[in-house]
Amino acid sequence: ASGTNTAGTNLTIKGGAGTGTGAGGNIILQTANAGSSGSSSNSHATAVTIDDAGQVGVGVTPVRQFHVHESGSNENAYIHLTNAATGATTTDGFSILSSGTAGGRVTFNQRENQHMIFSTNATERMRIQGDGDFLIGKTTDSFATEGISMHQGSGQSRINITRDDETALNLNRLTSDGALIKFFNDSTLDGQINTKS
Repeated sequence: ASGTNTAGTNLTIKGGAGTGTGAGGNIILQTANAGSSGSSSNSHATAVTIDDAGQVGVGVTPVRQFHVHESGSNENAYIHLTNAATGATTTDGFSILSSGTAGGRVTFNQRENQHMIFSTNATERMRIQGDGDFLIGKTTDSFATEGISMHQGSGQSRINITRDDETALNLNRLTSDGALIKFFNDSTLDGQINTKS
């Protein structure tokens, strides 16, 4: 573009168009990773695929709108989010990973000393604080604030429930009478509260 305040044009990359009921071609991006020492050209492999439905696959032909796959043995598949505040290394930001060594176990990893906040209907519902404490229905760790807080750590493991003008805790044992709450002292049963019809 030339001239004052002239917008640039779009860059369009197209897969081949089919005819009739024939599917359109995918857009495939390939890279050539480093190989062993020598003068031969390294082989290209597909890195990213955009299929005719607009689904994007990283390391795989996609089966969902965004699909990340790690084909290496015992390797983890990552989605890694960073910004200017966190830094951009492997130990910064936030990661979602599917473990290749633990049978596909999924881990949400907040790598910063910050909260993880969960919201619905544009409203915060719960958070895990940077120190590992868990808050439900509250955004501050205050016993005087309505909500539930769960604390962990040496000498700090406890649950606090605060409710204004309503029942703070309901316990319901179904079907039969028996223990409703048990109290332990150093892993030894010290007492209990039972239900009775």
